Amino acid sequence: MDKRAIGAALRAARKSHRLSVAKAAAAIDVSPATLKRWESGRGLPSVQEAADVVAAWGGRAEAFGLEARGPRSDDDSDGGGRPVLRLLRSARHRSGLTMEDVSLATGISQPSVHRYETGERVPGPETLQRLGSAVGLSPLEADTLSRSVFEASSGQAVQGMAEQFLVPGGLSRVCVYSLWDGLLRGRLDAEDVWPAASDAVHGLMIMGDHRGALELWSEFRRAGSPAKPGQDQATALATTIGLARSSVGGMLKDPSGLGTRVLAMRPGPEQAQTFLQLTRIARTLRTGPSGREWCRLAGTWADRSGNASIAFLVELNERDIEFSVSRDAASLRAVERLRERAEGALQRYNADVALAGIHEALGDVEGLASDLDRCRAAESAFGLGSPMVRRIERRSGRTERRADP
Repeated sequence: MDKRAIGAALRAARKSHRLSVAKAAAAIDVSPATLKRWESGRGLPSVQEAADVVAAWGGRAEAFGLEARGPRSDDDSDGGGRPVLRLLRSARHRSGLTMEDVSLATGISQPSVHRYETGERVPGPETLQRLGSAVGLSPLEADTLSRSVFEASSGQAVQGMAEQFLVPGGLSRVCVYSLWDGLLRGRLDAEDVWPAASDAVHGLMIMGDHRGALELWSEFRRAGSPAKPGQDQATALATTIGLARSSVGGMLKDPSGLGTRVLAMRPGPEQAQTFLQLTRIARTLRTGPSGREWCRLAGTWADRSGNASIAFLVELNERDIEFSVSRDAASLRAVERLRERAEGALQRYNADVALAGIHEALGDVEGLASDLDRCRAAESAFGLGSPMVRRIERRSGRTERRADP
């Protein structure tokens, strides 16, 4: 297809999802002007940008007239690039830096920065250390990233991915991207592939890198797998990917159909967690009744099993949904009391994110500032993240560039 045909396909796809140019551009992290150039046939997306389009809008690259290929590297004998290097881009976004900022700080050209942080090219060890420092990785993270690139190792499935984010100053982010590196380069045994894919998607969601989860999931599916997931595992992953797509403005087909699939799952913690994911989708799509029902189902299991962690998240989501309907101070006080009961960094962070949304809606500038400060502190210490926090920061003018990871 030529440029004009590709542009027409992109425009038709955007309109079929009922997205404005501004919302569609935000979903794939480009400017509205750039998207307009593509649609008018005056420019073409790069391979990485094409992957973002497919991840956010669904479908296959060929449907948009785009080449369905992953990053390539002159330094990688497998010819498949090094996905672990995408941690550089994730860290740069988290630090509020542009590629131009990184280029000026390191003396590396912007095109080279782009190729390095997408894994298209592999920088030398010294260059990688400079890049890591510039985008806000800690010395330990930068050193571990370098070793994962240059030493013969691959990611392994992790028992309890969430627990990796409970250690201050830990290596959770490197762990997540190392998993994707092993998956996309075919370095894992067949029986480990789907547990590792589940861990990696879960890790990226905890990091708040929903766009990264969609991008890498799209590449993983395109590459194919020698093994097949179990039905429950496939449902849980489909729901998580649905949440990622809805949170970045992409199209989500039939969320009620997902609910039917989750109901068919074996009762247990995986089903309860998946109901909670559905609740967050309902909150994003403003379908309160569905969200309350899914909360109830997750809460029923939590009550029967005595799982305090899921019970906490169920109550938090219920209060958040209540506020979205009533907009009253009672819901705010309920979430504040929940925050006082929170155990561990993840529970406190989830409560702070909910409070930030409530304080913003109520116009409480002082309360919002306190929430965002706590969120930033947790993100720096534990590697957590949330697209909602980023959006609130942009709307409130609090987006800032940070040197800390």
